[in-house]
Amino acid sequence: MDIEQSRLVQKFLIDAGLGTSVQGGNAWPVYATFLPDSDDINDDAIVCYDTAGRTDGRVIDTGEHIEHPGFQIMVRSRNRSAGRAKANDIANVIDAVFRTEVTVDGSTYTLQNLSRTGQILDIGAEPEGRGRKFHSVNGVMTASKN
Repeated sequence: MDIEQSRLVQKFLIDAGLGTSVQGGNAWPVYATFLPDSDDINDDAIVCYDTAGRTDGRVIDTGEHIEHPGFQIMVRSRNRSAGRAKANDIANVIDAVFRTEVTVDGSTYTLQNLSRTGQILDIGAEPEGRGRKFHSVNGVMTASKN
């Protein structure tokens, strides 16, 4: 694919109403590949990262390897229960993805499937500073450009 999976997941979360665009200072902004840390960034934020995926064999006729790119959705929140609730909402929506289209930079992609690779992980809190809590939802995807 010609786009990072983190950007597809970012757009999916925004379209699903689980987060907002990073412009405008709205609640639960969704970032891709980098979570800024400054006073003007909302403490309640989401960031999507690219991670190792999973290979799933190959097509016998063509030799094409089937790969499922990996992603991590990190939820940061000042309040542990609010962050956990947001991570749970994200996990529930991911579990229901089936042939969902997202458009990024004028190109449309179909998310055939997003599959979690485990339970929500409670990462812990920052040791210093604001004491924000972190939760992680990890998964793999099957997606194609239309």
